[in-house]
Amino acid sequence: MSPPSDRLRLAYLGDPNSVHLRRWAGFFAERGHRVHLLVPRGLQVRPGLHPAIELTPFTALPAQLTPAGVWSSRRDLRRLVRAIGAQVIHAHYARHPAWHAWLSGARPYLLTVWGSDVLVTRRMTRTGRLATRLALRQAALVTAASEALADAAVRLGARPERVRRVQFGVDLRRFRTTEQADEAVRQGLGLGPGPVVLSPRALAPLYRHDTVLEAVAGLPADTTLLAMSTNADTAYRARIEAMARELGLADRLRILPPVSDEELPLVFRAADVVISVPESDGVPASMLEAMATGRPVVASDLPGVRDWLGDLTPELLVPVGDAASARRALETVLSAGSVEREAIARRLRSRIEERASEETNMGVVEGWYRELAADGGRS
Repeated sequence: MSPPSDRLRLAYLGDPNSVHLRRWAGFFAERGHRVHLLVPRGLQVRPGLHPAIELTPFTALPAQLTPAGVWSSRRDLRRLVRAIGAQVIHAHYARHPAWHAWLSGARPYLLTVWGSDVLVTRRMTRTGRLATRLALRQAALVTAASEALADAAVRLGARPERVRRVQFGVDLRRFRTTEQADEAVRQGLGLGPGPVVLSPRALAPLYRHDTVLEAVAGLPADTTLLAMSTNADTAYRARIEAMARELGLADRLRILPPVSDEELPLVFRAADVVISVPESDGVPASMLEAMATGRPVVASDLPGVRDWLGDLTPELLVPVGDAASARRALETVLSAGSVEREAIARRLRSRIEERASEETNMGVVEGWYRELAADGGRS
């Protein structure tokens, strides 16, 4: 924990129910910094935040931007930022959180791009694109998890000299390597002795669970597919369940109830292989977590993913929407011998220790916070 004289006053803007933002803010709260999480009024915040994080409600921008709505949000944000006395504002996601940071008048502020916010822009309105450009342009620093995300941020307006690459990072104490699937955990989940494929991404169209189902349908009948219900799109989940019945997978698809952040490493250790095949992605935290637990990942062949796996397991990178390729990649993993699987697990874990330690990466971010707090917004 930082000594009292060394503590910072930090404020975050983003989805308060996102496990990624919770981990990031929680890390700095645990370090002893004073952490505020600015939350739109009326938004329900699920339990589980670090107890030292202070929730501060504000008037958010309306879904349809109007002059009156913008003015109301701007006035409230500026009042709150002055009251909090935050030395650094940090927005996560280059849409509404970034717009709110810009409107707040707080300087300096950081902006972290996540993936779809800068990679999927075809549906952005002209107003939204302008607001994003202004927010990126005025940010003292813009952080991105990959070169592709950094380049996308620059194309949308970020100043190249202010862009930094840093991973969210993985807690290496919790996400540990196990050479074989954890049988005790599997029994607790009611899983049989056959192979277990874990699809950890949210049940939403972006993540192409239809491709996952088609791939698993071609695997042996004792294979179980585990999916996550956390942050699920209700309509899409119903579609996936219907598709599973059509493919004869109803009894092989297990959608877990919401899994806490503390339980998540156990779910990874229950799997033989992880699959993540979205149509767009940055550097998914679930991929890094799988690697930290020594689990091979069948993944979409996208720039941010290839940067991590291209030289380790290139045979497991597949084209978006190609179920046949995904099935062959899963078969490659599941048919590998124990010696080969252990070697892969060691290489994956080593890569995470080298590049994605939460302790190391957040230490770098803490240094940036201190530099910006000392600069006082003069950048």
